[in-house]
Amino acid sequence: MTLYYTRWATFADIERAYNCVKPVVSKNHPRSQDIRPYGDRRRKWERIKKFSDNCYAILDGGYGDDVFKYYYGSALNITQEETKRFAPMVWTRHADGSETVKIRNGSGAGAHMSRYSLLDRVLPLGLHFKVSYGKQYVNEYYLPKSKSVPRAVYESVANSKSRWHRWMRTTDDGAALTFRKMLGESVDKWAIVGDEHTLPKPPRTLVKKDVKAKHKKAIADFREYVFAVAPMLTVGDWDYTRRMKEEFREMCEAEFGVANVHRIDSVPANIAIQIITDYNNSMRLHMAWHFAQYSDIKLCQTPEDVKRVKSQFNRWINKMCGFTKIVEK
Repeated sequence: MTLYYTRWATFADIERAYNCVKPVVSKNHPRSQDIRPYGDRRRKWERIKKFSDNCYAILDGGYGDDVFKYYYGSALNITQEETKRFAPMVWTRHADGSETVKIRNGSGAGAHMSRYSLLDRVLPLGLHFKVSYGKQYVNEYYLPKSKSVPRAVYESVANSKSRWHRWMRTTDDGAALTFRKMLGESVDKWAIVGDEHTLPKPPRTLVKKDVKAKHKKAIADFREYVFAVAPMLTVGDWDYTRRMKEEFREMCEAEFGVANVHRIDSVPANIAIQIITDYNNSMRLHMAWHFAQYSDIKLCQTPEDVKRVKSQFNRWINKMCGFTKIVEK
């Protein structure tokens, strides 16, 4: 399927595009749905929707789409106000002759690649979409992801205990950017309207010093053990790796009653602590092997190398034993 890039510069351009597109009509899509793809007709979910003579939107099948409800199911009722609110782009012509374009990212913390692709292709002349270091921008302005979803979507998962739904809100969090162009100005001259969004600070990782202190001697002894045996262990061999993982999984189930630990770094923190504090536990060898995989210990030759590997061990033991916590700034 072909990806079309538009060169719309004014409201009249999107209005003309809508009027020139013949609606898609089939047994699944009656004429009343008024499906007008902005580009390739096989990508009919990427379409122009008319709200009024002075307001058009580009939709992509995401949250709020009143026809292509890929994210939440066709049985849920989505209002026209919600369709407009969650649209990737809404282009409006005002009584004073000015035009505004409201641009919205996807809802939810994950990557919204189809939304990014659409915005890259349909933004008006003078506005540019880009992704940099995992963040999205229109020109130099940060475009945050939203936590808002249509009310029917929220209510359909309200009783779910899944962590995948905990972020959802029904209130509009304002996670959008709006640009205005005044009558008579250059076709590519857009000015930001309203408040800009602040780039979020990354979360901090803090060490639970009081918890870690209780195991200070055991950690020191285990580090001495790891530094003695890890350089002699085999890494990079597929058969050996498979055997070590299988043994660790079987031991976890037999000794601690924990099944399906297919990766050593997925072992529960409380069990990892029990292993490193039990000097006779044979699973200490598997933990040492995992650190050998994780670190540069087999390459140690200089005092600087030793210092670096000690830092690696400190980060590794903190993660394995749950000695850290994430704090949002």
